Amino acid sequence: MEIKITPRKATDRGGYACMPLKQNMPLGRPDWKLTACPRCGRECWERPLLRVAEAQGAVAVCTECALREGGAAGMKMALKDGQVLIKEADNNQFLIIKSWGKMKWSKAELMFYGPADIELLNKLSGLVRLPGPIEQVRQHLNEVAAAIDQERMKEKPEPLYKYPVKLPLYQHQTRGANMALIAFGLIEPPGKETAHEKK
Repeated sequence: MEIKITPRKATDRGGYACMPLKQNMPLGRPDWKLTACPRCGRECWERPLLRVAEAQGAVAVCTECALREGGAAGMKMALKDGQVLIKEADNNQFLIIKSWGKMKWSKAELMFYGPADIELLNKLSGLVRLPGPIEQVRQHLNEVAAAIDQERMKEKPEPLYKYPVKLPLYQHQTRGANMALIAFGLIEPPGKETAHEKK
C-alpha cells in the first residue's frame, strides 16, 4: 500500500485534509486558526482552504492522524484468543512492527501474531488507527494500569473489598490486595464504577 500526500485539486473528492500540528509549527501563520484534531484532540492549525476540501468530502484531521488513517486502510487487524493478528501490512509497517520484537511472523499464513498486551497495543495505536474492538481493549488495559499505579502511590490506601481476614491489614497489605483485585479484573478500576453508576 502506498500513501500519497499531494496538493488538493478541484477534481479531488473524499480523502483527508491535513492540518499542521501546533507542536510542529508553534507560531503558525497569520491567516491560520488554532483548532483541535477531531480524532486525537491535539492542537493543530486550520488553514483558509480547509473549507474547500471539506466541501469536496475530505475529512479534516491533523497530519499524523491522516497518516494513521491512510496506513490503516490497507492493514487488516483482528483479535483472537488474546492474540493480535495482522495481515497486509505495507513494507514500512512490516519493518516497524518487526523491529519491536513483540510479534512473530508466520510465513505460511503471511501474518503477524502476538499477545494483545498493553505495550503492543499502544505501539500499534501510534502506527495506525486501531479497529474499534481492539481500541476498546487498549483503553481498558491503560485504565487498569493507571488505576494500579494510582493505588501504588496512595499513602493511606482504603480496602476496595471486605477482605475475609480477622485482623486489620497493614497499609502495604491493603495496597497489595487492592492492586491484585484490579489487575485480575475482579473489581472495576476505582472511579470507573462510579462513572457507570452516574450513567
